[in-house]
Amino acid sequence: MPQKISEIKDELVHSLIKNNLIRDKVQIRQIELIEQGLINYVFSIDVHNRSIIAKHAKDKARARPLMNINADRLKAEYDAIMLFRKFVNKHNFPDPILFDNVNNILYLEKFSNDYLCMEKLLTNGKVSLKLARDLGRFAAMVHNKTSQCKISFDNIKMIRQIKIPWIYEGITKDKEIKCKINGLKKQLLENKKCLVMGDFKPNNIFVSHDNFIVVDYEQAYYGDPVLDFAYLPASYIALSYLNPELQGKYIKATEEYWHSYLNRIVIENMQERALQHLGVILLSRIDGITKYQFLQDRNISTPLRKICKGLILGKIDNISVLLGMIRK
Repeated sequence: MPQKISEIKDELVHSLIKNNLIRDKVQIRQIELIEQGLINYVFSIDVHNRSIIAKHAKDKARARPLMNINADRLKAEYDAIMLFRKFVNKHNFPDPILFDNVNNILYLEKFSNDYLCMEKLLTNGKVSLKLARDLGRFAAMVHNKTSQCKISFDNIKMIRQIKIPWIYEGITKDKEIKCKINGLKKQLLENKKCLVMGDFKPNNIFVSHDNFIVVDYEQAYYGDPVLDFAYLPASYIALSYLNPELQGKYIKATEEYWHSYLNRIVIENMQERALQHLGVILLSRIDGITKYQFLQDRNISTPLRKICKGLILGKIDNISVLLGMIRK
């Protein structure tokens, strides 16, 4: 039976006191549930002198209780954030406070309300080409700066337990495409090249003026950078169908991000591989667990599904060709 919110809040109070974040319950002004994700609860906690974000994890998916997922994933997220902040600009990452390994709670400093969720901005047709370029530059920097470091950080189980079953499986019955996807899954599991953020998409990016903060690193691992590189373009393309009259701006942002990354990455030129992974991620938004309802219109899903299959099979091997097909 799922744990009640009131019980989780009691756990939080006990944890806050035990970890010396507060002296007693009186210091808490408010505990507010701000997100019920597929696998976590996220709370905003206001105490006498600070605002804190608390991520609470259990060993089953909150929204899919039959799926077993390691509850220590938030410890991996804490470790990943500390590593990213060591090698890359700190201001682009959350500021971790501590990880309570008894209750599986990750505490982070809450950032300013001036930061707005990128997915909401894109949903409302607010597309920034500068942000797209900056994000491409940022992703390349993350991968370049961590590629030469001997880092004891794996977390591959989160790729096996979350990313692969939720994105790379159950999206097609076509045997040829499934065979290609199996090869792409193998890349994610076997290529060990750098630290990978693991869930680099608009709902995990918060924007304020010229700065941005990327959150949610429980799927971070030392592995294949193609996962990060391909994820954001799939989101730009999918969300472009919400505002068809502005689709050209989303396409241009995709192009800006793509070339900004490729112009800086030194590990490998992964354009052809990335297009295949992009096809998988985009297809999962049509036919997978994480599907978008607005893509279910047959006038959208039928041609887009065909494009995704062409990407996965390697028949579309250039970003310009892809974006030209989307424009049509």
